[in-house]
Amino acid sequence: MKKEIYIRNFTEDDIDFAVELIRIERWNYLPVDIKRLLEYEPNGCFVAEKNNKRVGFIFTISYDRALKSGYKSRIGWIALLIIHPTYRRRGIGTALTKHAMDYLYNIGANSIWLHSDKNAVRFYQKLGFEILGETLRLKMKSEALRDADIFTVEQDIDPLNKDDLEKIAQFDALYFGANRLEVLKRLYRDYPHFCYVARSSGKIIGYIMSRKNLKGYSIGPFICHPKYLDIARSLLCKCLASMLQRNKNFRITIDVPSENLYALSLLLKLGFQSSSKTIRMCYGERGHFREIKGIFAFGGLEKG
Repeated sequence: MKKEIYIRNFTEDDIDFAVELIRIERWNYLPVDIKRLLEYEPNGCFVAEKNNKRVGFIFTISYDRALKSGYKSRIGWIALLIIHPTYRRRGIGTALTKHAMDYLYNIGANSIWLHSDKNAVRFYQKLGFEILGETLRLKMKSEALRDADIFTVEQDIDPLNKDDLEKIAQFDALYFGANRLEVLKRLYRDYPHFCYVARSSGKIIGYIMSRKNLKGYSIGPFICHPKYLDIARSLLCKCLASMLQRNKNFRITIDVPSENLYALSLLLKLGFQSSSKTIRMCYGERGHFREIKGIFAFGGLEKG
């Protein structure tokens, strides 16, 4: 069976194929999301073929991690593993995942992470992944925003600009545990009007970014110092208000680590509702997030 599966690099010519499989799965991604993932890690995205027919794909992304000892390593994330329904349970998903894992380890990743649907947990456990946490997805319809007190922002929240990105990345690494500068740059490039930053005495204490998805908007990454919970609320409200000013009928999605109880409480008070749960899993060294209570939203299930 393995000899019949050919794995090659994903190219821009494969984007339409990926979009079609994503449509079958009813996932909330746009073609531009796939293109950005390919930009992040052009050598780490793969397509599986069987008998010269495309049957599945997988994406990876890696981040530099600077440790206190001065030793540098990389963290890898695996995402968007989809096999065409006709070709499932034939070892193709396993072959693609192992290929992605080999790629990440060959470029220096000693820790590989992913978000798994509950039905796929056993699949990843067989490959050596361990369960380390949960991420909760919450959703909200724009109609509910009109009843929420989102336009009252007491703290000064500024639009993020290009010159902020280097310092934002340094601040972000204090919580996420790795350098996401390239991700931040591309999100800002595509959606600058949904990016905001908060400062105290000239120092960054929080920021938020959002992007469009198939049915509306996805919030994240969203990082804030846990000491400044009022700032976190103001950042979120500023971003939501910006969405409402540009569109009237849409849905909002946000993925929150279950450990951040304040973030969950804040979202529920604003009218968000719990939608689904994914399982955070890791292969290799467990060290990743430095301060998960400062992570109010991941940048997406596909990239942490």
